[in-house]
Amino acid sequence: MMRSSESFDLFWERVILLQEKYGVQEPLLPRKRKAPTHLEVGSSTGYFHITVKELYRQQYFECLDLVISAVRERFDQPGYAVLLNLESLLLKAAKKEEYSEELHFVLKHYHDDFADASRLETQLELLGVMFSSTTEKLNPTLDAVKYHVSSLSLAQRASISDVCSLLKLIYVTPATNAVSERSASVLRRVKTYLRSTMTQMRLNNIMILHAHKERTDALSIPSCLNEFVALNDHRLDVFGKF
Repeated sequence: MMRSSESFDLFWERVILLQEKYGVQEPLLPRKRKAPTHLEVGSSTGYFHITVKELYRQQYFECLDLVISAVRERFDQPGYAVLLNLESLLLKAAKKEEYSEELHFVLKHYHDDFADASRLETQLELLGVMFSSTTEKLNPTLDAVKYHVSSLSLAQRASISDVCSLLKLIYVTPATNAVSERSASVLRRVKTYLRSTMTQMRLNNIMILHAHKERTDALSIPSCLNEFVALNDHRLDVFGKF
């Protein structure tokens, strides 16, 4: 536990050893300053630290409290609870573990999407049976479950349609709004006053290419050109194959 006096003592000893090793000047107490009159409350005198270690002990705990508060504010959100239960439900079903709590949460949150609870539960059991034949059955990941489901035939995927819906919910639910903010910030560069007549579909496609540059750079240009040419015979006659 980092937030303890023992942890600070170890941290302080480590800092002093590094200070002696590199010849850094010893820490000093700041000059005592009286607070402005308009900020004082009552008639008691202000508190001043006696030792340097006491001063940095206070700052140590203040920093830890700030970090812990920021992490909790960042991750203890309702949206993360939904994603966590969705992921846990699929992983536990793939490992054939108990998932009643996660199932209850998902059915309560997505009651309109999964009206038939018994069908979803049956398909989760079927997922465990299907996934038991894979090499990652002991420690499956979400990507492994997705890959396994995508490798199934259309008839097999139709038999676990609700499981496919769970996967879609996980992958289309944004964990953060960074991508949407980045897309909004580049909108002015993509749709300028000279390009103001483009259609909404074209704008969406260009924004996706611009926001996901790493995937755009990985595309095969000849494959894209051949797919474009193969859409109709006229393009094939004009451009041929690349």
